Amino acid sequence: MRKSLTIAKRGAALALAGAMACSCALGAAAQGSVKKEETVYATLASDGTVQKTTDSVWLHDDGGLSGYATDTGLSDITMLKDTENPQADGSKLTFGEGTDAYYQGTADAALPVTAEITYTLDGTAMTAEELAGKSGHLVMHISLTNNSYQMKTIGGVSRRVCTPFVTVIAATLDTDTFTDITAEHGTIETDASKDLVAYVCLPGMKECFDGLLKDDLSQISDKLYDDVTLEADVTDFEMPMLYIAAATDAADFSKESELSDFNDLFDELDGLDDKLNDMMDGVDELLKGSNDLNNGASELYNGIQTLDTGAATLQTGAHNAATGAGTLSSGLNTLSGNSQTLRDSAGKIADAVLASANSQLKAAGAISNDLTWDNYATVLSGHMNVTDAQIAAALTKVATGAGVSEERACGLIYLAATSYNNDLKKAGAAMQQAAADSNDGSNGGTEGAIYKAQAALTAASNDPKAVPEVATLLKMVAYQNILKQLEDGGANEAQANLILTYAAKNYVTQEDLASNLNTATSTVMTVGAGGGTDEQKNAVGTAQQALTAAQGNAMGVTEVDALLAGMESDTYTAVAGMTGQSDAGVNALLITMAAQSGNSDLTAALPAAGATLTNANTVKAAMTAATDTNNQIVKGYLTAAVQQTGDTAYSEALGQLNQVNAFVKGINDYTAGVDSAASGAGTLKTGLDTLASGTDTLKTGADKLLTGASTLKNGTGTLVDGVQELYDGVNEAYNKLENGDASDLTTDDLQNIKDTLDAIKTQRESYKSFAGDAAEEGSVKFVMKVSAEKAEDTEAAAAPADTAKTGNFFTNLWQRIVALFHN
Repeated sequence: MRKSLTIAKRGAALALAGAMACSCALGAAAQGSVKKEETVYATLASDGTVQKTTDSVWLHDDGGLSGYATDTGLSDITMLKDTENPQADGSKLTFGEGTDAYYQGTADAALPVTAEITYTLDGTAMTAEELAGKSGHLVMHISLTNNSYQMKTIGGVSRRVCTPFVTVIAATLDTDTFTDITAEHGTIETDASKDLVAYVCLPGMKECFDGLLKDDLSQISDKLYDDVTLEADVTDFEMPMLYIAAATDAADFSKESELSDFNDLFDELDGLDDKLNDMMDGVDELLKGSNDLNNGASELYNGIQTLDTGAATLQTGAHNAATGAGTLSSGLNTLSGNSQTLRDSAGKIADAVLASANSQLKAAGAISNDLTWDNYATVLSGHMNVTDAQIAAALTKVATGAGVSEERACGLIYLAATSYNNDLKKAGAAMQQAAADSNDGSNGGTEGAIYKAQAALTAASNDPKAVPEVATLLKMVAYQNILKQLEDGGANEAQANLILTYAAKNYVTQEDLASNLNTATSTVMTVGAGGGTDEQKNAVGTAQQALTAAQGNAMGVTEVDALLAGMESDTYTAVAGMTGQSDAGVNALLITMAAQSGNSDLTAALPAAGATLTNANTVKAAMTAATDTNNQIVKGYLTAAVQQTGDTAYSEALGQLNQVNAFVKGINDYTAGVDSAASGAGTLKTGLDTLASGTDTLKTGADKLLTGASTLKNGTGTLVDGVQELYDGVNEAYNKLENGDASDLTTDDLQNIKDTLDAIKTQRESYKSFAGDAAEEGSVKFVMKVSAEKAEDTEAAAAPADTAKTGNFFTNLWQRIVALFHN
């Protein structure tokens, strides 16, 4: 259940900005704990490139530093002030007596905040060196990058969470050189000869809250600056004095309690944050828990109701099955009782036919001794004088007629007898097709479907996913599955292609594909309806351009292809399941054949490949089973062929007796099956009687369980109603407490903002050291100076506040920053 929660604009702004950059004084170090303060000085080139980084460190312990050892992470270490000489080992220091230690050294670590500075004069890009001495309209752009971050999953979305650094950019401009100065988002202080331009930025914070600050809260984004622009008319340009200072605690720069445009973001933070926590962590959790309980109770009731209905059906079915099993057992027992009579009758019929054959053949003088069921075939065949030479001649005739070798003719006869009801023509066609497909040597070529698939698998080291056609097929299957999923969700084909392209270009990974496709669907539909943020519109527009370039097919977009390629293993497993084969090698061959067939319809291509493989295997089995005339099936077929032109009396007698012999064998097999079935039916009836008795007990228990579940369901519904009233009351009280213009946010929106705030706070609190070991307590401030300043300006730069207006926050802060750098 989603419940709207209204938050006053000022309250949300205070909570948000307070977590990012509030100025919080550090408490005194506990006795025996080491406190570390670092001031990092960096010299920058005129384009912002870092040239040198020096770290100045103060260590303090009320209980004394004796024996304290630390890895400074620095080189070229110099001890400052009056400090007991420490023992040094490379970058490691071990201290003697005293409570304080001061040292500095060169740092190789990258700065957490870096700057890129660009210049244009009258619209033409130039370097600071190229600008020297020139005049015109100058635009100086400073872009900050926050390099200290971690990736966190918030609200199901991977989000970049940066360490919050309050960053001050300040420059002094000579009024003889710089006139008509404008500084959007900045402050300009002027005296007779100099202008001081200053900005306060929070680099990286806008990205942290991307997509979270909706409606009225979006105005907060306007204060989360990552870059600034300074414009002025210049005469005989020379590089101004420019400093950049950054710290997680603004109090490290100034004792003032405000930061210009941010002064309204720090008032009453603690009280409002407590109210937010009370409501979010208390009532919302209670409502969520009671809803979960109610939903669970409903699901339990529905499940037990289904169980009760099923138990009734099972009860009826079990009793019916037990009755039917009794009837079946009775009928089979009757049949089984007649089995011996049936066998005896079949034997009498067979013996009568054999006696008639003996009588007729003796009367014709064809035989002198009676035939028996054991010798009739040998006697009659011998009398028909079928010799090995006749059998060989018959084989030659079959081979010539079929156009195959005599060895293959034996396989052809075997195949015809076992698979095609002695039809040589059908068997021959099957053999020719199998030879063409499997390249078994008979066709002398390498064009068969099976051969090509085997060759492709061999070239791919038996990995079908490495066969180009298979890889393409797998991507197509994955692509079609995703489009079907999106179209089932209500998107048309064009929208589905756009959603997939947008998702792949922006944030979809294999692990969270389903949830991010839902997010992408919502974004694309919102933008398509005329809504969405500018950033979302731009992202959807970029996706549409890529899709247009791919002629409307998302599978042609690079990011989509990469995503689909990443799904090939799972897709291959699914396709392998469609073949119905358990053998991995057979699956690989079938899928490769289907992919190489050129048939884009997988449901048609796989059965066709299976039929091809089955035919080839059947022919191969026949060729293996029969390679000469000693095979009984081959010999019998050739003998019958010779007999068709021999003595009619012997041939007819042999045929009739063969039929009778087969009839008797069939009767014996049938009666044996009936006897076995009768025994099994008796066992089945006993088991079903037991099952029917058990279902009676199950139905009685299910009725009682259903009554209890109904009582639980009604009780949890009453609980949810009460908690909802409490939730609505707290929400109303909170709105009255704020008593301002409200912006509607859902609890999910608020929770995502709060989770992001908590992650940013954690980043800020954990950032205690820049280089070397961190102490129990620590703070770091960074001061960066652009190196292109004239030597004669250095001394004057140390105290600009002498001529600037006194009492202004930025002039005081400027003086502190410059003084830090020149210490």
